[in-house]
Amino acid sequence: MVDPSTFFRHGRVPCKRCGQVNDFGSSEALYHADLSTPCAHCGFRFLEHMDRQIRKLTEMVARDPEWGELLRSGRIDVVKQRLDELVPLPEDK
Repeated sequence: MVDPSTFFRHGRVPCKRCGQVNDFGSSEALYHADLSTPCAHCGFRFLEHMDRQIRKLTEMVARDPEWGELLRSGRIDVVKQRLDELVPLPEDK
């Protein structure tokens, strides 16, 4: 089984809103980070957004075989595009 704490190299994650790389110091620290952690640059809760997209991805893979095939065939660009359409960035307030 894959250890989820190793998904992001060195615990650095870019914000989907502004592109700022947020550094958690380690993959393990990122794995245990609070989802409401704001981006250090723009304040966007980028981990919450990523969590919403991961939940939608899980739902779509379970519901539609095409999504599973896209992942198996390495079509990550298509998966990301579809997720951005299904779970867009929230509007600025």
